[in-house]
Order: sequence, then C-alpha cells, then structure tokens
Amino acid sequence: MVFFSASIIFKYHDMEDEFLGNFEKFELMAFFSGFAIVYLIMNGIWRSDRIFGMAKGRIFSYGYALTATLFLGYTARKLFMGSGLEMQFHFYHPFLYLFGLLAVLFWIPALTGRSMPILVHSLVFFSMIPLDIISYFRGTAGRDQIRNDMNMLSLSIIFNVSTLILVFIFLWLIRKLSQKTG
Repeated sequence: MVFFSASIIFKYHDMEDEFLGNFEKFELMAFFSGFAIVYLIMNGIWRSDRIFGMAKGRIFSYGYALTATLFLGYTARKLFMGSGLEMQFHFYHPFLYLFGLLAVLFWIPALTGRSMPILVHSLVFFSMIPLDIISYFRGTAGRDQIRNDMNMLSLSIIFNVSTLILVFIFLWLIRKLSQKTG
C-alpha cells in the first residue's frame, strides 16, 4: 500500500514551458534579487558596523536567513499543494532553485554576521536583470520582460526591507528585555 508518491521533474528550456520557466525565475528574483540593493543602500547610510547599538552583520544575516526561510516555506507550500499526499513539482531552473534554498544555511551561527557570502548569494539572482537587459538590446527579449524584471526587483526590495525591519525590531526587543532582566 502506497501512502505517498512524489515525482520531481527537472525541465530545461522548452518553448512550450517558457512562460512557467519565466514565472519561476520571477519567484526567485522576488525573494533574493533586491537584497543586494538594500545592502548597498544600508552600507551607504550607516558607515559604522553598528545600527542603534546592534551589529549590522547580524541584522543582515538574520534578515536574509528569514527571507530564505520564507522561500523554503513557499516552496514547501507549492510542493504539497496537490490533492492528498501526491505531489508533482516541475523545476525549470533547478540549480538556481537549489542555490536559493541554500540560503537557509545563513541561520548557522558560523555564517551569522558575515555579509559578504550573503551579498554574493544575492548578486547571483540580481545578475538575471542585467542579463535580461543585454538580451533586450540583442533583440531576444521584449520590453515586457524588462518591465517584469523591474517589478520583481521593486517587490524584492520592499520584501527584503520588510524582513530587515522585522529582524531589527525582534533583536531590539530581545535586547531591551535582556537589559531589564539583567
């Protein structure tokens, strides 16, 4: 008796699945591409290593790890959205997807506080935008592709700023509560 069946299909560029492949690329961009811009802006505003007495690297690490955890939850929701215990999921960009899921490792204390690996991870997804712009100038991508990329980048910036604000508030509350009790 089979209680659970799963099929994971790795698909590569196919003309009939181009729409779904672009949709998956936009999902990845919406989660991860805007962090590079947020990181550069935050480092431009606050030159010191501390933001209101808290380590800037910890805030970035936990914020990006929270983003990755939300991406993991979104992926799990997509995997188990089928009927019953059967699942079928198509990967159109399997290596990018797995690379995006690797960002959950930024919860590990050895990686916490290190902003450079997080920036490099985010730049991989940010690099899809200049590649699409180059494709546009070569004539292989349309204006709608660039418009969608910019929309996803805007959403990603808002999303990443929101996660950083949530992490900052959470760390600030922990700090204040530990000062009152200690």
